[in-house]
Amino acid sequence: MNKPKTNFSGRKFMPRFFKGLGFRPQKKFSQNFLVDEKILNRILESAGVQKTDYVLEVGAGPGFLTLALAKSVKRLLAVEIDQQFSPRLTQIAEVYSNVAILHKDIMKLTVEDLRENFKISNSVADKYKIVANLPYHLTSHFLKKFLESDFSPQSLTLLLQKEVAQRIIAKPGQMSLLALGVQIYAEPSITGWVSKKAFWPEPKVDSAIINLKVRHKPFASKSEIEKIFRLAKLGFSQRRKTLCNALGSGLRVPTQEIQKKLERIGLESMVRAQELDLNDWLSLAREMDLTVRPSKEAKF
Repeated sequence: MNKPKTNFSGRKFMPRFFKGLGFRPQKKFSQNFLVDEKILNRILESAGVQKTDYVLEVGAGPGFLTLALAKSVKRLLAVEIDQQFSPRLTQIAEVYSNVAILHKDIMKLTVEDLRENFKISNSVADKYKIVANLPYHLTSHFLKKFLESDFSPQSLTLLLQKEVAQRIIAKPGQMSLLALGVQIYAEPSITGWVSKKAFWPEPKVDSAIINLKVRHKPFASKSEIEKIFRLAKLGFSQRRKTLCNALGSGLRVPTQEIQKKLERIGLESMVRAQELDLNDWLSLAREMDLTVRPSKEAKF
């Protein structure tokens, strides 16, 4: 059986290459294919994949990264929603017995899907890695799904819009709800910058490779995290206000009372939400007398 091949002879040849395979980028899926072999290798390096690893690849597309991963890991589940790539991905799976292909919306993936395709019966929590070239509009929902789940991975190596990656690694002074939400569950680091010219069709913005190392021990209890998110949503929803005023109006609590609680944990009364670090939010959650109701509100 002939092994599927990848042609990296240059971006200008990509339209001909894709046309020859019968592929057409779908706007509804926000498809921009990574066609730079050096960047593919950098993603593999950032992910730190080994022969013993179980890997979930999200957005397999024409299988460029799939091929590289197939040669490097124990078991690979490549998920792709676009059926037009089925023949090529199936060809890869026929050649590499450690590869499983699943045509499915990644947001509908279940732990049962992982167990079945990784061919293991026990829990997959902390036993697999994610490597993904994500459509930018999916980033926040995708991160919620996998970081907050009971089957969170060991790590995530993602190709994201440069601006989004920079927001995720933000420090106090530039924090956002997205940064807080990710950093509660993982330690993020940008491992490389990617020019928009590394893609076909070429997107409007540059990208970044970001690695999220999921925390082995929870940063806080579930109830504390729910309180943090409830407070943070109020604080970040009114960024121009001081945290004291934002929480006071959002919780309908006198600002003097909020001010005293901030002072007790060593924060100034004029502090704003974007200036707090993770430990500040945890201290505030423990200080505030809140009855947290599990809801969509208590998420990042």
